[in-house]
Amino acid sequence: MSKKKGKKQELSQPTGDGLFQRVAAILDQARGNVARSVNTNMVLAYWLIGREIVQELQGGEQRAEYGKQVLEDLSARLTERYQRGFSVTNLRYFRLFLIAFQFITRQVMNLASVKFSTRQVGK
Repeated sequence: MSKKKGKKQELSQPTGDGLFQRVAAILDQARGNVARSVNTNMVLAYWLIGREIVQELQGGEQRAEYGKQVLEDLSARLTERYQRGFSVTNLRYFRLFLIAFQFITRQVMNLASVKFSTRQVGK
């Protein structure tokens, strides 16, 4: 009789390894998807920021001092609002990122229209 009780306990208390593995795989995939989505959106945002900076500087005065002041002001305001990641150096990198990848404008704008509303994109 004690053997039956032992077997009964084994059957009623499965280890759940299969369930755990399936749930863990779902969570791992979801977390990976979130990370990729965040990375994609941030790359898109940086490209669009670079575009806005280039358009502002091209539409403004051509003096270097003007561009420097625009970036310093933008950096200060963004840093105040978002805390980190918007130093003048980073803003210059966003501008260079756009310049380096201008050839992908159509693809980026198609992605931007899906990810951001027209009002947020600006132009």
